[in-house]
Amino acid sequence: MMMNAKVEAALNDQIRWELYSSYLYLSMPAWESPRKAFEHSLEHEQFVT
Repeated sequence: MMMNAKVEAALNDQIRWELYSSYLYLSMPAWESPRKAFEHSLEHEQFVT
């Protein structure tokens, strides 16, 4: 069964952002402070949502 091209593109985009978020959260301990990590992730979430 073939998937609609728009649905496939949207699904791929969602997966890409989920992977980006997971790597972002995993990298947080390497940042200078928890506050900066939170501010960065909040900025990302506001962009994505």
